[in-house]
Amino acid sequence: MVGADGEPVHAARTRIWGMRNERRINGFGRPVRGGHVTLSLHEGGVPEEVWVAVWQARREDGSPAGAALRRRAVPREGGAVRIQLGHGLTIDGRVAWADGAPAVGTRVHAFPVNADEVGEDDRANWQGALRHEAFAHGFVHAVAVSDAQGRYRLEGLADGDYAIVPLLPAEALTVDVPEVAAGSRDVQFELERGVAKTISVLTPEGLPASGCGVRLTPKDGARANAVDGGVVDTNGAGRARLGGLDSESTYQLFVERPDRRHDLLSEEILDWTPRDTTVRLARAAQI
Repeated sequence: MVGADGEPVHAARTRIWGMRNERRINGFGRPVRGGHVTLSLHEGGVPEEVWVAVWQARREDGSPAGAALRRRAVPREGGAVRIQLGHGLTIDGRVAWADGAPAVGTRVHAFPVNADEVGEDDRANWQGALRHEAFAHGFVHAVAVSDAQGRYRLEGLADGDYAIVPLLPAEALTVDVPEVAAGSRDVQFELERGVAKTISVLTPEGLPASGCGVRLTPKDGARANAVDGGVVDTNGAGRARLGGLDSESTYQLFVERPDRRHDLLSEEILDWTPRDTTVRLARAAQI
């Protein structure tokens, strides 16, 4: 595998998949090392069609080696294949707070639109998807970190549309995720600060309950950030701090009992508005 300049690709992410009898067969995607990679499907036999994808290709100095390759057909019988990447495109823009201050150090991701890996559930909860390590590292075509002015630049993109997703600071409310064409300029994000509230969880005896999973589900279009689809565990004092909340919205609050505490019941508040809240867990019936 070589880059746009004809030199071997030093490192890249890859994937292989195929089809047999209208059924998808996934394969092993291994990192490229020194311009070479061996890919194989999970199942034996000869599929009807086989494709490979390549992204995050880098030269030895860490700079982009070429454009991501979304989908290329390869011989279904296997064998050696030479791939030369094209010249990569870029998307740039800025991340700032509503008062104009730059959001320094924000990681911004480019996900290919309509890619097989990015499902509707992921697109409905981008922040939760980004916090899933396998998803975030497996399918993002480019990552950039905003500089002192809040500017970012995504490189090594293929021709086509991308969802541009910032990993938001904990105190920020969620933002709309734009889908733009590679080569787009000045894609801007304006962040709003949400409120933060503390959930205190107690045992039936009134003692702090540590290790409880606290989860929020936004209701009726409510906006939430770090807790959207994720879980925040209570600390040794039985407290969980939830940030990036819309003070005027309603959420469903769920507090899961600690692991191995089968003598306790989990608790749910169907209509919760952001406020400091104390939840006392009930004792489970013993048989």
